[in-house]
Amino acid sequence: MLMERRLLPVKDLLRAVLHNEARPQSFNRFVNICIAIALTHLERKAASGQLSRAMFQLSMRDLAVDCIADLFRIDESGIPVQMSTYFECVNLDAASEEETLILLRRLVFSKVKHGLFRAYNEWDPSLGRILRNIKLGINVTGEFVEADRFGDTVLTPTRCDLLLRKPLIQKDTLAHILHRLSLADDLVPSMLSALSAHLRDQTEYCRIVPLLPLALTWRERLSAFHPLEQAATDANDGNLWRQDFHLITVEACEAVKGIMWDRYVKPGGISAETYEAYFSAITASLDAKWDQEEGRQKLFELVKQNLPDLTEAEYKSEHRNTVEYLLKLARKRAQADLSKNLT
Repeated sequence: MLMERRLLPVKDLLRAVLHNEARPQSFNRFVNICIAIALTHLERKAASGQLSRAMFQLSMRDLAVDCIADLFRIDESGIPVQMSTYFECVNLDAASEEETLILLRRLVFSKVKHGLFRAYNEWDPSLGRILRNIKLGINVTGEFVEADRFGDTVLTPTRCDLLLRKPLIQKDTLAHILHRLSLADDLVPSMLSALSAHLRDQTEYCRIVPLLPLALTWRERLSAFHPLEQAATDANDGNLWRQDFHLITVEACEAVKGIMWDRYVKPGGISAETYEAYFSAITASLDAKWDQEEGRQKLFELVKQNLPDLTEAEYKSEHRNTVEYLLKLARKRAQADLSKNLT
């Protein structure tokens, strides 16, 4: 904070950087402000248990630089593209120094958050996969929403009082809670649903859960419940990837099914039962594709599982074109979501 104050006025520096009018010394001065903000944020995360120093083979300063480096990528005109995009709707002439610094902090905090997820994938791939599974799982279950709280990524239960005046659940307490949860399986959606129910039933703690401690604690639970396997982070990598794919498939199919429902389920169209059979088959077909299963079933066979009286001739003449078209839409959406979430 003291460094930031010594280096003011931030607004003038920022304006010069955004218009490619900053001298090299001033540009470096502005970069150092952003690094200082990022470093302070990372140190606070480490002090609160949100970040493990031992997780990365980098100093905290180097990690800060790595997280925000993209902010200073310039185009052919010498303009930092991401920073220009972020501030293009801000009237810097009317903004105060304090308001400008607040906006800059928000941008740096956001870059640190995304940079840490990228670093997790690089230095600890299995943790990165668990984080992705949790992010996908909240979309599927609807029990939580992802939010930003003081620069940290947290999960907030939906449709309940968050008990913000209560103390935040610490990692040791979270580990105890997860250990006690009765789950049908070791998949993230089951964990999120059970955790949501537990949080709603208790009033001792704030119902907000920090994302990283949850991911670390979930990995520890998997390891504790599978002592004869390799570390769960290694032994379950394949399962985690398949879970990623399955959740993306389900979400994509549900989205397409909702969008196209009125087009097909109507008088003179097909029944809701037939339409549901289509998407049961489409989901199974896409799942088999992700798993690269040999000799996977034909679409007709998958549809027939839910419409046992359907003949192959009837399928070809009345259903195949529609099923293949809907499959194409679902596959396209799933591939787009996969690219967005897992890269």
